[in-house]
Amino acid sequence: MNKPKVFVSSTIYDFKDLRSALKYWLTEKGYEVRMSECNDFKKDSRQNSYQACLDSIRECDYFILLIGSRAGGIYSQTPLITITQKEYQYANELAQQGIIKKLLIFVRKSVWDIREDRKSLQRYIENELLKDEDLKDKEEQLKLITKQHSSIIKDAGIIFDFINEVAKIDEMKRAVQSGEDYPQRNWINQFENYEDIINVLKIELCAEHNLEMKRWNEILKQEISENLARISASSNQKVFPFFTYATLARKKLPKEFGKPYVLNYNEILCLREFAVAGILQGALLSLEVITAAINSGVYLKYNNQKDNYSSGNIQKALLDMSLSIKGLKRQRQLFGEEKIVDIINKFNQIPKGASREFNSDDMLLFVVYAAHDYQHNIYHLSKYLLGVFEGLITDNEYPFLYQEGVFKSLRNNDENAIILPQEAYEACINELKTEKGYDN
Repeated sequence: MNKPKVFVSSTIYDFKDLRSALKYWLTEKGYEVRMSECNDFKKDSRQNSYQACLDSIRECDYFILLIGSRAGGIYSQTPLITITQKEYQYANELAQQGIIKKLLIFVRKSVWDIREDRKSLQRYIENELLKDEDLKDKEEQLKLITKQHSSIIKDAGIIFDFINEVAKIDEMKRAVQSGEDYPQRNWINQFENYEDIINVLKIELCAEHNLEMKRWNEILKQEISENLARISASSNQKVFPFFTYATLARKKLPKEFGKPYVLNYNEILCLREFAVAGILQGALLSLEVITAAINSGVYLKYNNQKDNYSSGNIQKALLDMSLSIKGLKRQRQLFGEEKIVDIINKFNQIPKGASREFNSDDMLLFVVYAAHDYQHNIYHLSKYLLGVFEGLITDNEYPFLYQEGVFKSLRNNDENAIILPQEAYEACINELKTEKGYDN
C-alpha cells in the first residue's frame, strides 16, 4: 500500500530515543518513515550513504528537521556544511519545486535560549567592550566567546549559523529593506519534549484525522458509489434516485395507520414503476465494505472525560446505512414474483386518467412504501457520507431519515414489529440499572 512518506533529519546520537518515538508515532498514524539508522531504510546500498539519504528525501512528501546541541557529520569542508545542513538545503529546494509538501523544523529550546543569550553577549561586545581602545586588538578573540562550547552545546558556531539559515535571517533582512517578498518555509518550532513535537505534527500533518480513516473513506466511497448506481435511474442524461418515482405517493400517506388517501393517475403510474423494478434493486446492493468499516471501529470517537468510545455521526451513518440495505434486501425477499403480478393487476384495473382511493393498511402497498423509505435513507446517507469524505459538509449535517417500518404506530402494536438497535440497547441498559438500583 502506498503511504505518505516522511524523512526525519537530525544528528542521530543526541536524538536517538526521540527519533525512535517519532518513528513509532508516525508509523501508527499511517506514514512511511525514512530514518537512515533503521534497518528498514530504503536506499541503494551501492551508493555513498550521504547520497542515499539525499535520494531518499526526493521520494518523500514531508521533511522533519530536528536541530539540537550537535552539528553532526561534515558533508563539505569548503564551504563548511554538515550532512544535516545538506539534507535541509536539498529538502528546501524540493519544497520550492513542490515535490516536498512541508518542511517541519524543530529546535531544542535549550539550544535556542543559549543562542539568544549569545546574541545578547555579542551585541554587548560590539557596542560596549570594543569601545575600549585597549581591547580593539582583541576584537576577533572577543567575538569568538559567543561561539564557545558549553556542557549543553557543542559546535555552537555551526549550529547557530544553521539556525540562521533555516530561519532565513539574511533573506528576511533583505526583504524588509527592499520590499521584496518575504521568504517562505522559515517557521521554527521550539521544543522541550516529545509532546511539543507531536502537538505540532498533529496540526501540520492533520494527523488527528488518522490516515487509517482516510483509507477507509476512499474504500467506502467505492462501495457507496456502486450502491448509488444500482438504486438510480437516468433520464435525459440526468441521474436521479429511483425511489423518487414513489415519493409523491409516499407523501400522500396519512400519519395514522388505517386511514384512506387518494392518488391521481400519474402518481399511481410512478408508484407502479417503482414497485415493479425498484424493490428488486435491493438484491444488488453490497454491504461488505460498510460492515468491515463498522467493525473496524475507525470511526468511533474517544471521550477523554468518560475514558470510553462512542459512535460519532459517521459511525452512526454507516450503521443506519447497514440497517437500510438489510431492510431493502428483506423487502426483496418478501416481495416475490407473485406479489409483483398482484400489484400490476391492482394498478391495471384503474382507468386511464382516473384517481383512486387507497387505504394505508393495504399490506401490498405497505411493502412498496417500505422499500421507498429504505432507498430514500440509503441515498441520503450516501450523499451525506460522500459529502463528509470530500470535505463539502461537516459531519453535523445529518440527513433526515424515515424511521424503519413506515408507520411507527404499527411497530408499537405489532408483536412482530422490528425493534431498532438503539431501542434494544437502551431497554437492556435501563433494565440493568433498575436491577442494580441505579435509579434510586
